[in-house]
Amino acid sequence: MSRRTRRILLLLGALAVLAIAVLTGVLRLDRLPDYGIPDYGDVDSPASASPGEATTSTPGSALPGGAVTAIPSAAESATIVRVVDGDTVVVRRAGRGSQETVRLAGIDTPETVKPNSPVECWGPEASAHTKALLPAGSAVRLEPDPTQGDADRYGRLLRYLWLPSSADASSGSLVNEALVREGFAEAYRDRHARWQEFQDAQSAARSERLGLWGAC
Repeated sequence: MSRRTRRILLLLGALAVLAIAVLTGVLRLDRLPDYGIPDYGDVDSPASASPGEATTSTPGSALPGGAVTAIPSAAESATIVRVVDGDTVVVRRAGRGSQETVRLAGIDTPETVKPNSPVECWGPEASAHTKALLPAGSAVRLEPDPTQGDADRYGRLLRYLWLPSSADASSGSLVNEALVREGFAEAYRDRHARWQEFQDAQSAARSERLGLWGAC
């Protein structure tokens, strides 16, 4: 057998093994770079794109990386006065002169200001994060939960808090869910209208050891 014939047979064998690996799912085409095989992307990508360069665009979001969805019509307009801690804010609802305290429904961030209680792990980080998300003067929407009372035992309104998108005020990001998803808050075990949504977000944060799940 000549050297040329041997090389051709080896090449055909390698191609057959590669084809079998792809067909059986052992080798994924989207993971080619991990195996040292260059991937030049989708053939439909614009000609200006470099190999491997992302060319997709996503709509603007109210929160970095947050999902933007339609804000429920039941959510009323309000303005942030100040943030108390990671899961509590003071607002002024539209058409009302007085300030009111809102407890973000369905979640719990580590304590930082509770009387006679120590500052808990990841509490300062959660508080700082919420303050960064909701500076004073921010326009927000407050969604009530029909499965819960209007307020908790301390008189704080129980609400899901939406941060409208700058591109479309009728859509936005749910702050409660984002805090859970990013590891700044835990989801309540008790059932509520968004229970499954928050449980899914918490499972993702725990698996990635984000925030308090990796630090506490």
